[in-house]
Amino acid sequence: MTYYGYPRLPSAFGSKSNLSTMQDAVDYLNEKAQAKIQFNDDEKEFLKELYEAFGWVGLAKGMPEAAALADHYVSSGGEPLEMDSEPYKESVVVNDTMDAMKSHIKDLAENNQIDNVYDFEPYSKGSKISDLFLNESLILKLPDGLSEYMDSGLRIAEPFNYHAKWTEVWRWCLEALFIFFIVNSYHCLY
Repeated sequence: MTYYGYPRLPSAFGSKSNLSTMQDAVDYLNEKAQAKIQFNDDEKEFLKELYEAFGWVGLAKGMPEAAALADHYVSSGGEPLEMDSEPYKESVVVNDTMDAMKSHIKDLAENNQIDNVYDFEPYSKGSKISDLFLNESLILKLPDGLSEYMDSGLRIAEPFNYHAKWTEVWRWCLEALFIFFIVNSYHCLY
């Protein structure tokens, strides 16, 4: 089944032949965007639905934050998005950065936060490609430049700020408080 000449989304993610057709459509639209050729309404709708489908795929694959970011890109009008902090608390990159910071900071609690912009690199900054793993054998290659062109050229998506914040009480602080409590309790008894 096709929709405006393209595979119906998100059911199209289910087979290699549909993925090939979809990849051809993405590649074609990427070339149009690079050449700054005007998109028709059907092509714009295809890109919007592609991002909405990423939202559904993200939810199905247990990645609700990625799903929210993709959907918000085409449906928010650029409004900021408050994110759940759990994925960032468990991120290797975030934890490595926080560990480096903790070695320089001696405070009882640490407020951590992520403030970022959900946007994409334009063609002028290179040809970054995002591999979207739909399953073990289906990978859609989506150029950042095409995603950025959805904003700068087509005006069907808008970058937005997103934020997540959490407080972490360091274990050594808890241990110190526990020892303080035990010592003070002992003095009160005698």
